[in-house]
Amino acid sequence: MIKSLTVKLVALTGAVLFSLAGCGGNPSVSAGAAGSVSGTDGGEGGTGGTDTGGSFNLGATANMGGDQGQGGAIEPIAPCGDAELAGDEACDDGNTDDGDGCDASCAIEPGFSCPVPGAQCEECGNAVTESSEACDDGNTQSDDGCSAQCQIEAGFECPVPGESCNACGNGELEGIEICDDGNEQDNDGCASDCSATELGYDCSVAGSPCELCGDGVKQGNEACDDNNRYSGDGCLFNCTLVEDGYSCPVGGGACQSCGNGLKEGSELCDDANQVAGDGCAADCTAIETGFLCPVAGRTCYECGNGIQEGSFSGEHEACDDGNKLDGDGCSVSCQLDGDDWSCPVPGQACVNCGNGSIEDSGAFIKEQCDDTNNESNDGCSEACQLEPGATCGAAGQACVLCGDGIVTASAGEVCDDGNRFDRDGCSASCKAETDWSCPPSGGPCYKCGNGVREAGTTEQCDDGNLNGSDGCSATCQVESGFTCQEPAGKLRSTCDRCGNGKVRFNEQCDDGNLNASDGCSAACTLESGYTCPVAAAACNSCGNGKLVGLEVCDYVGAGCLNCLAISPHDQCPVGQPCLLCGDGVVTAPYEACDDANNNDNDGCRADCLAVEPGYICVAGGCTL
Repeated sequence: MIKSLTVKLVALTGAVLFSLAGCGGNPSVSAGAAGSVSGTDGGEGGTGGTDTGGSFNLGATANMGGDQGQGGAIEPIAPCGDAELAGDEACDDGNTDDGDGCDASCAIEPGFSCPVPGAQCEECGNAVTESSEACDDGNTQSDDGCSAQCQIEAGFECPVPGESCNACGNGELEGIEICDDGNEQDNDGCASDCSATELGYDCSVAGSPCELCGDGVKQGNEACDDNNRYSGDGCLFNCTLVEDGYSCPVGGGACQSCGNGLKEGSELCDDANQVAGDGCAADCTAIETGFLCPVAGRTCYECGNGIQEGSFSGEHEACDDGNKLDGDGCSVSCQLDGDDWSCPVPGQACVNCGNGSIEDSGAFIKEQCDDTNNESNDGCSEACQLEPGATCGAAGQACVLCGDGIVTASAGEVCDDGNRFDRDGCSASCKAETDWSCPPSGGPCYKCGNGVREAGTTEQCDDGNLNGSDGCSATCQVESGFTCQEPAGKLRSTCDRCGNGKVRFNEQCDDGNLNASDGCSAACTLESGYTCPVAAAACNSCGNGKLVGLEVCDYVGAGCLNCLAISPHDQCPVGQPCLLCGDGVVTAPYEACDDANNNDNDGCRADCLAVEPGYICVAGGCTL
C-alpha cells in the first residue's frame, strides 16, 4: 500500500516540482511511511524571494515550502522489488511477495538467506544445497551434521542434499552409510569410510563389530558358521541358513547330516542310513558294540561273522573266529587278545603261539612248532609254522634255522653262511658244496682259484688259479714280497712285486731291481733327486756328472735340456758346461773350428767339428 502511494505521489507532484524548479529550488522527493515528500534547502533565491522552509510533505498533511532559489533536477527513489539492493533494503528478490525469503518490505524472513539481489532467496532445510549452503539435510536442526544455518558440523559428511548427514565411525547408521561398526578401519567388515560391507561380513547392527561368515564361529546374526562360504554342506554360503537335513554346532563348526554317507562334525560313523542295529547308531553318534565302521558310506564290519574285514592299511579286524567271546584269542571287538595268539584263518579257532605247547585241536591250520615265542626268522614263525630251512625239535625248544650264520652240528649242519642259497659254498640245507671251504663255526664260504676273492672269508687274494710264486698262493694267501689288489670293477685279484720292471698299484717307480741309491728304492719309491720316467729302465739324476738311464747329457745349464736332450749346435761334455758352435770361439779339443755361424761350405762345417777341404780356419774365420 505504501509503495503504491509513493508512486502516485511522485506522479502527482511532477508538475509542481517542475514549476518549483523554475523558482530556484532544488528539491528531492522521498517516500516515507506516510508518503511524505521533502525538499532540501534552496540555493540562492531570486530577487525578492523569501525562505519559508526546507521541505514539504504529501500525505495526510502536506507541507510545501523551500527557499526560493535557482532550480535543480529530481533524484528518483529505487523501490523494493526492483531486484536491486538500495537504501536500507536487506534483500530484494525482484518481487514484493511475502513467504519467499524476502518480504514485501525487502527484509529477510526467518530461515532464509538472500545473497544475490534479484535472485530467489535460499532456504536452509529445503533439502536443496544452494550457493551459500555447505549442506542441506531437509531440516533446520543443529547437531545432526548440518547446522540450522546449513553448514557442515565437525566430524560429519553431508554428500547428498535432502539426506541425513553421516559421521562414519560413530556407531550409528546415517545418511548414505552402508554400515558403521564404530571405527574407521578397513578389513574388519565395514570399510573405513562406511561405504561398503566387506566380502563375507554381516554388519547389520550399527555400532557393533561386523560378523565374518566362514570363520567357524557362530555369531549373533548367523544361523551357522562351518568355517567356509560354500553351500551344500549344511550351512548356506552366507551363514544365514542351516540347510535341510543338517544340524550345525551351536558355537560354529562343521555341520553334519546323519545318513548321507559322509562322516561329519561330531559323527562317529555314517553308513549312509539312519537305521540302528547295523553297526552305526541311527543318529550316527555311536558305533554299536561288536562293530567297526572305518569307512564312511560303507557297511560296518561285524565282528563274529567269521569274515575278517577291513584294509590292513587302516582300521580293520585283526581276527574273526566266528564268535563274540573274549579269552579265546580273538576278542569281542575282533582284536587279538595278546601277542601270544594268532588267528590265521577267519572263522577258525585261534592258537596260542609261544606258550611252548603245540596246539592242533580245533584249528584249521595247526601249530607245527612252538619255541616259546611268537617271533619270526628264528625257525618257528610268529604263527608257529616251520620256516624254510628250520629244524624244530620238542615243543618249547629253540629251533635250528639254516641260514642264521651259526653252524649247529647237532642239527646236522656242516656249514652256515648266513643264507639259504645254493652254489655259494653252503647249500640251502647247510651242507658244504664241492671244492669250497667253509668256517666250522659258520660264516661265508670261499673257493680258492675261482677268480673271486670272497669278502668276509680268509682269502687274501684270488688270481683265478692255484699256482704259487705268482703273488697269490695255492691257498689264496698273498705271497711274500707281493701286493695283490682287485682293480675297480673286478673281482679277480692282480698281484705285483717291486723289482719286476712294472709300475703297479702304489709303486712310484720300478727299475727292475731291488737296489737302493739308484733312484728307485727297494720298496719302489722315488729317491731324492731322481726321476724314473720309464719302467724297467735306470732312473735319472740330472747334474750328478754321470750319464744314467735316458740321459744324453749331464749338466744343469744352457744347452743340456733336463739331461734328456741337447740344444741344436751345442756339444755337452759329461759333467761340463755345453759348448755352442757358432759363437766364434774355438774350444779344443771339442771344436776344430768356429766361424761364428752354423753354415756349411764356408770353410768350417756347420757343427764346428771339421775344417772343410781347401780351407784354413784361424780363430773366428776361414780362408781358401
